[in-house]
Amino acid sequence: FQVGELDPVARWGDRQLISSTGEVFNRPASKVDFDQLPVLKGPVGREREVLAMQGQLDQKFAATGTRVVKLSLSERLAWTATLASGLEITFGNVSPVESTERLLELLPHLQAQHQCPVQEQPCPASSATQDSM
Repeated sequence: FQVGELDPVARWGDRQLISSTGEVFNRPASKVDFDQLPVLKGPVGREREVLAMQGQLDQKFAATGTRVVKLSLSERLAWTATLASGLEITFGNVSPVESTERLLELLPHLQAQHQCPVQEQPCPASSATQDSM
């Protein structure tokens, strides 16, 4: 029997937290504010997969000056990510990492057409879908 403190790296759903090892646990009763942590959601048993994907996507978007603030995996195994800029990306059932690589290749052209930054600023057109990539 071992007791240890869990350090949250993200929120899991609305009421829980998730550690760097993918362990989901209840929010402590303390007044610590976890609102700055990204929000992750997914089916039971997929916690580590969602956490790993969030890390991979953050690495991909780091060069653009933004980060993933919300990532969800639906019961039908479709991915949706929201960036700090408010841009929501629906990946569907395809690999978010591969789709992000294509998106980042197209991004300069999309930004020129729509004056829509990916950085931490609100965007007038706040949704991109896999179909448009």
